[in-house]
Amino acid sequence: MQSPVTPPIWGAQKGYAQAGSRASRPAFHRVESMEPAQSRYQPAQALVEFGLLLALVAVVAIGSLLLFGSTVGDLISTLSHTVSVNINP
Repeated sequence: MQSPVTPPIWGAQKGYAQAGSRASRPAFHRVESMEPAQSRYQPAQALVEFGLLLALVAVVAIGSLLLFGSTVGDLISTLSHTVSVNINP
């Protein structure tokens, strides 16, 4: 009966380099979770995306004010007149 094969332990063993040297570390490491790796550019990317979204909202707001500005102004004027008439009969 054969004994089970155990994987080698990285370190100062026969056939391996001394512990702490580059050659003693494995080429790949074990991944413990499936979360994506953090990039050093992710905070800057998030800031750029936020700035683009803010610019888009500003452009839509300015465009809607230019397109519907007079209509909204008339509506607010009518509303304020109606409220003032109902409060002071």
